Amino acid sequence: MDCTYILGNHDDDLVQLAEKTTISHSLFDKISRPVVRTLGDKTFKFMHGHEVDPFIRKHSRTLCRVFSPFVNLLNPKNGSTTLAYDVCSDLALEIGEAALAVYNRLGELTRRATDDCLAMLPNEEIAFLKRHSRTKKMLRRYREDLQQGFYDIAVVGHTHKAGRFSNWYFNSGSWTADRNNYLYIEPDGSIEVFNWGIFGPESNDTCIGK
Repeated sequence: MDCTYILGNHDDDLVQLAEKTTISHSLFDKISRPVVRTLGDKTFKFMHGHEVDPFIRKHSRTLCRVFSPFVNLLNPKNGSTTLAYDVCSDLALEIGEAALAVYNRLGELTRRATDDCLAMLPNEEIAFLKRHSRTKKMLRRYREDLQQGFYDIAVVGHTHKAGRFSNWYFNSGSWTADRNNYLYIEPDGSIEVFNWGIFGPESNDTCIGK
């Protein structure tokens, strides 16, 4: 497909394999950290999305590996994706983030950053950010990077929720749950969100956080 494989938070082992193996495989040449591209007059940042998630950090990887056997117990059969569903993934990530916040006192830092960020947000965006706690937290963190000028448009995944927020956040969703999603981006930078249905593409007008 001549595509670029953006690394996610579950890809550490894949990176190590690519670095150490003598096997030649085209995938290893396409692995990449977040990518910045200019389309039209906008700067796009393509990333998995865990980069702004405080629970997904190097010091938490050992903890995640410890709990991985218990995660497998939640899957009723081999290859199932119980934790890919919104309810399960949100619950697991909320619990993990809460534990980490208690451990390293991130709560205070997050509140300070949130107050600074909200002071710069339009009223209609604040209304959306008052809903869905985890979505709210993630959007605030992306917004902070937007305010820092790191990009004009963020294209992410990670939370498995396809859709858009305002005119700068687009989530490509997931291909591991009941519904598969993707983004279609024109050379001029215009973006559309789609579900892949039994009859092909279906427009997805979901507003994230609404």
